[in-house]
Amino acid sequence: MADADKATLEKLKKLHDALRENQAHSYELLEEIGRVLGGEPGIGALLKDAERLFDQAWQTRYPGVYVWRYAADRANMKKLIKALGVVEIGARAKVYIRNSDPYYLKRRHCFEVFVASINQHGIIYADALELTKPSDCKHAPRCKTEADCTRRGAADLRA
Repeated sequence: MADADKATLEKLKKLHDALRENQAHSYELLEEIGRVLGGEPGIGALLKDAERLFDQAWQTRYPGVYVWRYAADRANMKKLIKALGVVEIGARAKVYIRNSDPYYLKRRHCFEVFVASINQHGIIYADALELTKPSDCKHAPRCKTEADCTRRGAADLRA
């Protein structure tokens, strides 16, 4: 009888996991419907925008268009869009493509490596957004961003 109870528990655990996955998917669909009804772009449009921005950045270093592996890349891009947003993905892609580390060059700055190293390319990306230099900077050479100026000012005070 104990074996039957274990088998039943295993079946219930699998069903429980399947139900949770279905509920999560239903919630995502409901949120998507709400965004579209609210006049916001759907996830499909956001995916195309983010892919276009990555492709544009990639083309600044390599000829041709980036070849996507949609089965894996779309799932990763959706996660990035939810976590960062399309604009920030585009800015980080510009920084990533400029990185001349031999590992990135060997992998031709593929999207898979971009996803794995996304946090390394978000520390300072204001210049990728083409922001203006701080107007009240007194450093020589002038700081590129407000964040740089603040950091250097704090370092000057500590010294």
